[in-house]
Order: sequence, then structure tokens, then C-alpha cells
Amino acid sequence: MIFIYLACFLLLFNYLLTKNYGYWESKNVPFEKPVFIFGSFYKIVTKQQHLFYRIREIYDNFKPPYCGIYIFNRPHFVVRDPQLIKKVLVKDFDKFINHQIASNEKADALTYHALFASRDQEWKNLRTKLSPVFTSGKMKLMLPLIQECASDLAACVEKHSGDKIEIRDVMKKYAVDIISSCAFGINAYCLKNERSEILEVATKLGDFKPLLRNFVVFSYFFGPKLVDIFRLSLLDKGDSS
Repeated sequence: MIFIYLACFLLLFNYLLTKNYGYWESKNVPFEKPVFIFGSFYKIVTKQQHLFYRIREIYDNFKPPYCGIYIFNRPHFVVRDPQLIKKVLVKDFDKFINHQIASNEKADALTYHALFASRDQEWKNLRTKLSPVFTSGKMKLMLPLIQECASDLAACVEKHSGDKIEIRDVMKKYAVDIISSCAFGINAYCLKNERSEILEVATKLGDFKPLLRNFVVFSYFFGPKLVDIFRLSLLDKGDSS
């Protein structure tokens, strides 16, 4: 009798995990065939592929303006066409105010109040506050700051002329310099100072090699329920204090 109950449980479990796997086919939307339990992200879970490369691979595998993927057993719509993306993010932004990114104030209060993680009225309030920052006049004021960072980049490259350099690290420092100058009004001088604290924080945010860190980032972007269950924090507690 116990084997009958076990078989019924397994059949029910299999049904619950795979019942949505025919969703995109029923909608005539091109999609990537899902892997049992993991959907379109089996290679991420098994660490065969980096998250960003997996997303790029999905993007390159489809030519229409959109495609369908599965995050675990949930269907998700991927928009590829720039004009359609603009329509969603600008013209119809009031219909797409909430994002997939996890939002849990108790787990990570700082991320909860970030623009891309906030929801409903909180998101509307943040958007109202940030919109004036991106007027044409404010953007013009940022240009001298960007030019200063570009000069530091040119000086850094000139300093190592003839040497082998890790271009990824150089461009990371350049990007952090621009963001810290334009967004926070702080001269981080990452291209000049190898021990910049802002650079250290930015490096931690982009480091997905540790298994736990990889799991946290994946959960925030693709498995928000896991964030609620395990109270995961996207930011290191020491960096967010």
C-alpha cells in the first residue's frame, strides 16, 4: 500500500512541476524547451554556465521580437525588440510597475527601496523623485564628470602602454568612477587607487563565484520566493551598514 501512496505522490509532484510546460506552445510563442524542475536555467543551477552567458545564449537563439522561457515551472516572457521594450518601459510603464526582482524589506531593507526592486506606490514615489535627475539639463552637467573619468582612463592605459592589462578590471574601475561621480558626487578614483573602498564594494556585488553568492543573486532575480523563505540579503551586511 505504501508504494501506491508513494507512486501517487510522485505523479502529483511531477504534474505540479510540469503542468505549465506547455504554456508557450499553446500561445504559439517560440520558446526554449524546459528541463525538468529547472526550466531554462539548468546550466546555471549546475554551474555549467554563468548567469549572464545563459541569458545571452537565450537571447541569441531566437530571432523574433520575443520568446518564452521557464524559470523552474513558471513561464516568463522575454522581450527582444528595442521598440517593444521602449513601449513597455516608457509608454506603458504604468501597466508594468512591478518587477520580477525579489522585494523583502525584512531580508534586505536597502534593496527593498531600490528603484528596480520596489513595487506599487513605493516604486511610483521613487520614480517621481528620480525623474528630474535625468532631464537634458542634468545630463549635460554630468558630461564634465564623465570627461574627467575618461581622462583618467586614457592616463591609465598610457601608463601601462606595452604591458598586458586585464581590460575587464580597467573598465570596471572606469564604470565605478563614472557612477560614483555622477550618482553620488564622490570621486572614487578607482583608476588611480587600487584600494578604493567603493571599488571593493562594487567588486563584491559583481562576484558570483562563491556558491552562496550565486544562489542569492539567482534567487533575487529568478526565485523571489526563496528570498522570503531563507531571508536572503542581496547586499553584504557590512556593505549596507
